[in-house]
Amino acid sequence: MMMTREQRALERTLLNINRREQISRNLRSTDMRLMSGIRDVAVYMRDAKKRWARHLVRRMDDRWTTRITFWCPRDVKRALGRPTTREETP
Repeated sequence: MMMTREQRALERTLLNINRREQISRNLRSTDMRLMSGIRDVAVYMRDAKKRWARHLVRRMDDRWTTRITFWCPRDVKRALGRPTTREETP
């Protein structure tokens, strides 16, 4: 949310259009994005995350990122429901 708001402000600055002018010219954010030629930051971040996940899955070495991704604790069972409350120590 924060990145998209900042990106829209950057696009308006690049196009030399203020917010009032954008509203009066009935320009949507997608129209301004096409005019500026900048990719949407939220879409780019989502795609980068998927690209990194595919990269981790393809690796066949013994790095810690690969081990953590496929780690499954087999000897520990978690209790159902809310965790028990602890006593505060004075």
